[in-house]
Amino acid sequence: MNLDHIIRLANEAGLWLDSEGNIAGGQLDSAPRFAALVAAAEREACAKVVERDTALMRQALAALQGYASSIQLRKNQIKGKKAILALYKRLETRHDRSDSN
Repeated sequence: MNLDHIIRLANEAGLWLDSEGNIAGGQLDSAPRFAALVAAAEREACAKVVERDTALMRQALAALQGYASSIQLRKNQIKGKKAILALYKRLETRHDRSDSN
């Protein structure tokens, strides 16, 4: 929150601030309203940060899930190649046995 925003909130609450943020006039009983406006503005700013970061985390999670799927696919491909090689070796061994008989 910048000084201009704080000044606008103070004015909305019934306080007048100078260009440096010092109270220049208004009703002192406006201070609780001003504090409430500032707190609400801060909550809103925090909520926006959380929403932005949540979106970024969702994108990161989707990327990680894609990487995990790729790794799993590669693992399955390697298992498949190993199974094919093992089958080929068994067939080759059987073929060699039948040739020797």
